[in-house]
Amino acid sequence: MNNSPKFKDSKGNLAAYSFICGYVEEKIKNNILTELFMYGGTRHYNIRRFNLETQERLFWETARTLKEARKIANSF
Repeated sequence: MNNSPKFKDSKGNLAAYSFICGYVEEKIKNNILTELFMYGGTRHYNIRRFNLETQERLFWETARTLKEARKIANSF
């Protein structure tokens, strides 16, 4: 019987446990980096976007739940 924590969900995305462990989910599209992460065990999820060409931060939002954070991150 395997009781180890799940690091990914059924869709292949990082699971909540992964974020608690410090993992960061990243997507790059059209030179824009979108990150989803948990900062310092605060139990809040951060969604950040950067323009990789200009090194400019485009967006930074905090969500209380992973579901809400994914909705924001996937809206880009």
